Amino acid sequence: MKSDHPVAKFRADTSNAHEDELHLRPFVKRIASAISSGDDSETWVVSIEAPWGRGKTWCMDELKRQLIDQFQGAHRVEDFNPWLLSDHRQIVQALLGKIQAWVSDGTVTALKEIGKDLRDFAGALSGAYALADRVGFELPLGEPANVPLGSGKSVDLEKLKAKVIRTLKGANTRLFVFIDDLDRVTPDEFVATIRTIKAVADFPHVTYVVAFDAQIADEQLKNAGIGRGAEYLDKVIQLRAPLPPITKQQKQVLFDQAIAGLPPYARSSTELHSYAARARKLFHSGLAASLRTPRDVKRIVNRLLLLPEQVFCDVNLADLFALATIELVDAKMFAKLVESASSFVSNEIPHETQLDGLNRLHDVDGDRLSAHREFLQKVVNENSKPATRQLLHLLFPQIWSEASRSNAPFDLLAGHIAHTRNFWVALQGMLPDDSIPIQTVRELLRSTGADFEHTLNLQLTAGYSLAKILDGLHCVLPYERPQERSCIWDTLLRQVRADSLEREANGSAFANTSTRKLISIIHDTERFARSNERGDLLPFSFRDWVAENLSEQKSLMFWPSVFLVCFEQADRPLALVDGSLRPYEPEIWDRQLLSQLMAGKADYFESGEFLDEPESGFLLEKMATILPTTCEKIVDGGVQGEYFDRLATRIVNAYSSGRDGERKCFVNFRSEHPLRVRFPSLIDRANERLKVGGLPPLVMFACTAIVTGNAEIPSHHFSDPLGT
Repeated sequence: MKSDHPVAKFRADTSNAHEDELHLRPFVKRIASAISSGDDSETWVVSIEAPWGRGKTWCMDELKRQLIDQFQGAHRVEDFNPWLLSDHRQIVQALLGKIQAWVSDGTVTALKEIGKDLRDFAGALSGAYALADRVGFELPLGEPANVPLGSGKSVDLEKLKAKVIRTLKGANTRLFVFIDDLDRVTPDEFVATIRTIKAVADFPHVTYVVAFDAQIADEQLKNAGIGRGAEYLDKVIQLRAPLPPITKQQKQVLFDQAIAGLPPYARSSTELHSYAARARKLFHSGLAASLRTPRDVKRIVNRLLLLPEQVFCDVNLADLFALATIELVDAKMFAKLVESASSFVSNEIPHETQLDGLNRLHDVDGDRLSAHREFLQKVVNENSKPATRQLLHLLFPQIWSEASRSNAPFDLLAGHIAHTRNFWVALQGMLPDDSIPIQTVRELLRSTGADFEHTLNLQLTAGYSLAKILDGLHCVLPYERPQERSCIWDTLLRQVRADSLEREANGSAFANTSTRKLISIIHDTERFARSNERGDLLPFSFRDWVAENLSEQKSLMFWPSVFLVCFEQADRPLALVDGSLRPYEPEIWDRQLLSQLMAGKADYFESGEFLDEPESGFLLEKMATILPTTCEKIVDGGVQGEYFDRLATRIVNAYSSGRDGERKCFVNFRSEHPLRVRFPSLIDRANERLKVGGLPPLVMFACTAIVTGNAEIPSHHFSDPLGT
């Protein structure tokens, strides 16, 4: 399904000068007050320090605005970007150029006379660096030197700088130079900028405001060969102003504002998924600690804006935000999460013994669950940060739960990524191919009676296949059941029968796929519907339910699938038989079930009509073992009712047209097959009937075998389908 929603607007990393998201304006005001009231007869250096994305740039912009307002434009404000320059000479020249522009801008007449001295100083300093480069040694910044000028004269840099300083001391104007992102340059460029401020461009009435991450700055200095970086910076910077830490309440505001700013389609399912409660739990269980800066929040929002509308319909917005947070702040754990996803997520219905009300797991299951839990805890503890660990424990209950390998039963409907489907939808940013959104399935289940069939037909018309709709129903129905389900089952049984017959007529090898899915849906839904007053699930017999609720269905095409589900239910040390748990006795149990299913349907079975049903061979095999007399009547009915004639014609047509799908239906024919062992005359009787139609024994052999569903005929035998 395509959405007509416009593309959402992404968030820029840069700060909006008008948005004081972290209430830093009073903090900046105190810095501005300190700068304006300080002694500016010497060089002032102020640093605004915080990790990347914490708001340093916003503080720099706000400080500029406050200084301009405070001094009413009487002083000059300049930006300096060392990361645009390639080496220390360019940094020195560019920074001195800012000062030269200040004294030469025409606003202060007294400073114009030192413009030439400042140009000479800058030129001489450049010449000194050029000379040092030519002779192959490094000239320390600020080192006094006699440097030849172009006129043939030499100049003492120290004396020339002292002359500039004496003149500037009498100035009544100030220059503010703002240097942002100083921690983004190379170590050499970082040191060159700091040294230029300290030893070359340290003039009166000049204030430098630099912004950097103190931890990164310390690393830069160490990489440049300067140990004890904090002490080094203390000698250069008069006022170090680290930003105040972000409070949990401020993070909550950032989080809430980010969610509120998402497009409507992203927020449309928040009520449906109980978003508020989920978001509150996640925020206080690691999300707040993981959100380090406003920039983190913006990047997470931008990540969410890449997701299409269908993802927000199926996955809880709080879970999407948490998963994007882990991806951003803990890349190592995120990679492990993707690598071992099958261990963290689950789409299992809780363990059978839990559903039967048994309080204790078998020892073997207990050992398995314990080992699985230990594996998850090891992966998490070795690869995640503490805050991420908190998030993971809430997102994926398997990490700590001692109850089962499954996650919470309602993870799918609540949109939690602990469910396999939701996790991969969130990770891949799309629904699986041709999948129906879970919310669309829930809308289908809200319709009742004739409306259900009408809504189902609309979804089929919209392009969803019956198989995909059944997949969606299987995900939802066990947990979100309408009180009245008989209409749902009747409608689906009719639709599945029509679908299966159409597939079989087209020679599909998967004619019974929908049948199996539907029976599994009925089984899982009905057993989840049994609970006591406390909400505990009660023991449930699918066999008893089928006998009571589906016995009136004339078409028994789904009975083989019913048997499969019943046998799976009984494949345990204890089985629910006649309303009580007791050891499973296959022959007695199966005979009772078959007798119940066949009650009142002798004509249907013995006329041969039954043999036209998909997978009738499976049921015949069970009958041949435990109800041989009934089975023989069915086979006789098939011979007399010309079933084999119809079957032979269908097979010959399929092989003549080269449909491989039909050929693959015949697998593993064995001479000891129960039908052949118990009814040795079966083939002879069928052979006589088929010969009347002029079909050769080999085709008869195939026709007889397909009744069991267990035969394979090599394709080279059918190069001449009607030959011998």
